[in-house]
This record gives sequence, structure tokens and C-alpha cells, in this order.
Amino acid sequence: MTESARTWWKAAGIAALTVGGLALLYLFQPQWGPGQHGGALDQPPEPPNLPVPVMAPPAPEPLPPPPRPELGMALFDRILYGMTEQDVAALLQSEPDAASTEYQPAGEFTAPRRIVWKEWEDPDRKLRLRLGFVNGKLEEKALELIERESP
Repeated sequence: MTESARTWWKAAGIAALTVGGLALLYLFQPQWGPGQHGGALDQPPEPPNLPVPVMAPPAPEPLPPPPRPELGMALFDRILYGMTEQDVAALLQSEPDAASTEYQPAGEFTAPRRIVWKEWEDPDRKLRLRLGFVNGKLEEKALELIERESP
């Protein structure tokens, strides 16, 4: 064989190997498809999935307090001795306007006691409801007329 024939066979072998390699790459292209390698090298990588900030829903507007019941004999009769402070607060639907504490020392035949007074006022009707609690239970109650000095 001549030298030019050997060169021709070498070139044909190299071409056949190149074509075979490209055929193998084409066969496995679905596995190594574009986008699975990370894309082209001249493009920046895609940003990671960042968490989306979740905005809290606006707080609902507070409801107005329920209207206070009118002080009077009907309400006074519904308040019973022995009721707890929570029962009375639920019945009156409001906090007291004033509160004070009275200490009564022990007498000859009685033990000392502490009375917690709570007062609700109705200036329109000029009435005051005074309730006295001993150990959290209603012991004394009074519906009084408010008398104010005129200027």
C-alpha cells in the first residue's frame, strides 16, 4: 500500500469514528436535553425560587362596646345575692365606673372581712348602683339617687 492510500484510510477511520460518536450523542440526547445541564455557559444561572412575602390580612375594626343597660329597679331586681363578680359583669355588660375596698375589723362575735365595692353610674337618670363583694360573692347591693350640689 502506498503512502497516500494509508493516509486516505486513516482519514476515513477518523471520519467514521466522528460520525459514530455523533450518532451516539444523538441517541442519548433526550436524557441530556438542554436545560438539564444548566443552560448555556454565557448566560447567568436562573435565580433560586425565593419565598414570596405573605401580607397579613388587615385587622378587623374593633366592635363598639355594647350599650350599657339602664339602671333601674328592673335591673336591680335581676342582680341576686351570692352572684359572682363575673356574673354581675355579664349582666351589666360593662366595667364599673369606680371601685374601692372597705375593711371591717373583727367584732365580738364576727371575723374581719374585706368588702370590694363596685359602682356603676347613670348620670342621665341620676342613679348609682353600688355592689359589695365579699370573697368574690355579692353580699350587699344598693340603688341610690345621685345628688350633686348645684354651682
